[in-house]
Amino acid sequence: MRALKEHLKAIVKDIHIAIDQLLSLCLLSFESLNTARSKDLCLASIEEAFFAPLWTALVALFRKVYMDREQAYEISAKLYQDASPGDVGVPLKLFPQEPGALQGSYPYESAVQELRLLTTDRCPQRKLECIDYSSLNEVESTPKTAAIGADDLLPILSFVALQCRCPQLVSECAALEEFIHEGYLIGEEGYCLTSLRSALAYVESLHAISALPAHKLT
Repeated sequence: MRALKEHLKAIVKDIHIAIDQLLSLCLLSFESLNTARSKDLCLASIEEAFFAPLWTALVALFRKVYMDREQAYEISAKLYQDASPGDVGVPLKLFPQEPGALQGSYPYESAVQELRLLTTDRCPQRKLECIDYSSLNEVESTPKTAAIGADDLLPILSFVALQCRCPQLVSECAALEEFIHEGYLIGEEGYCLTSLRSALAYVESLHAISALPAHKLT
């Protein structure tokens, strides 16, 4: 496993070098691109073309490295498949109690569906946007009389991550943190990615702490 991690680390470094070189060539060739806005657009175009043929193989390598964490997530997702938002710390005021008040068949269904789309794309930036859209759907899924605070996002994301039942999210998010430009990581989208990784880590730990009542685990 150590050799595999070192191999992945070397590949990540090579990819960063290659993208930086491509960006430098573009900026040298077209002086008009030498503005912050143009650099962002240029980088987005490079990454979309660069990662499209590589992402499937790349994430397969990440999944080998993060296999134990994916397995922990999968076990927790099965054990807690019947958990309610309240079971993972979402305040009662933030999700409908009556079935007729739900926008889908279960709370935050639209956010779950949006997050599942993350694994279908091959561009890191679009994957990051998918996480951001999922977070926005969480806000829209809450009762209009309640407001979501910063501390509420993590438990809501934890419930959404449970409902996704997609172990690959663990490796996908780890890969995104490696390849998303640092300028995005300090903004709203980066905050959503960091929050999702924390939520996934929490889900991974659930099978070990048995936080739910016994009847919820059967």
